[in-house]
Amino acid sequence: MQRVLILSGDGRMVYSGPKDMAAQHFATAGYFAPGRDISMADHMLDVVIRSEGAEVSELVDLYTDSQVAVADRALMHDLASSSDSVSNSGPLQLRYQASYWRQLAVLSRRLGKAMWVDPMLLAMNWGAALLMALGLGIVYWHATRDTGGIQNRFGSLFFILIYMSVMSLSSLPLWMEDRLLFIRERASGVYGTPAYFTATVLFDLIPMRVLPPCFFAAATYWMIGFRPGMWHLLTFLLLLVLSNMVGASMNMAIGAAAPSTAVANLLGSLAVLLSILFGGFLLSSKQMPDVVSWMAQLSFVRYGFEALVYNEYHGATGFFFTPYAQKRIPGAKLPSVEVDGDTILGTFGFETENIRNNVAVLVALLCAYLTITLLLLIFKRH
Repeated sequence: MQRVLILSGDGRMVYSGPKDMAAQHFATAGYFAPGRDISMADHMLDVVIRSEGAEVSELVDLYTDSQVAVADRALMHDLASSSDSVSNSGPLQLRYQASYWRQLAVLSRRLGKAMWVDPMLLAMNWGAALLMALGLGIVYWHATRDTGGIQNRFGSLFFILIYMSVMSLSSLPLWMEDRLLFIRERASGVYGTPAYFTATVLFDLIPMRVLPPCFFAAATYWMIGFRPGMWHLLTFLLLLVLSNMVGASMNMAIGAAAPSTAVANLLGSLAVLLSILFGGFLLSSKQMPDVVSWMAQLSFVRYGFEALVYNEYHGATGFFFTPYAQKRIPGAKLPSVEVDGDTILGTFGFETENIRNNVAVLVALLCAYLTITLLLLIFKRH
């Protein structure tokens, strides 16, 4: 802090000038500098607060006639003249001395230090994901291949997406927390919006959206007994990561557009709930009213769920449709009909399309939400 500005209770100037000259100025009025354990700014503010109205008026008059005020007015005049010359020469163009990559490196280092100093959110996110992955695996342990097991596979896949969607709400206040700092530093030319946007998104998506799905791939996938094969496991992981990133980017856009955290929480919660409602599990896409069917086209949960179900059942065999067991009838004596995975998909109203279509839509939604967020940060000035 190089300069100090002190105003009286009614808005009059008590002092405005260099910090180094404040002690000498107040000493002329009988208010000597405090000890080393008290800052000069706090001392000056305490003097103004404790003084009576007449004493404050004397301080105001003392400053008005002082050499500090003369120098301060000359400085303001020079700044005003410089501003006029800039405005007459055309619009002000900010020029950053550091390159985009240098800005990104410095901002990433700052965000990394902040995450290291306060890792609570990251630790809770990872810990909750690990506990949920293990708990879900225990609840759906070794899902069978009969009607009940088929239902459990659908339910577990959809529940994982619900969990990812709810956890993505933590991206809502991402731009609110440091909004004033970002606006001030951008206005002063410290860095540009693209570098700030890239660094913030990377430090949210990589640790919070990419790593937690790995717990479900490493534990839940094998505990439930999903489709074996490394290719199906990697597809499962890719779809979880992509769906999680789309949900987070959607909430980033809402957070950037909302005027306050409360409004962002409300809009983000509604968006996530609607995405879950039209996700294809709670409401069949075949019996969806035409009035609201368009909303299913924007549900990232729908595309993620359809792709996960397709990955689990398309081309698979060895499933059975069986009636639910009664208490007096052993399960082994119940009649059953062997079906393949494509029959199951058709029975529950899922199209046996290529999984790449859903992945392409998820990538498109991710790019669209991130682009909207960047544009909002660029053009939103307050």
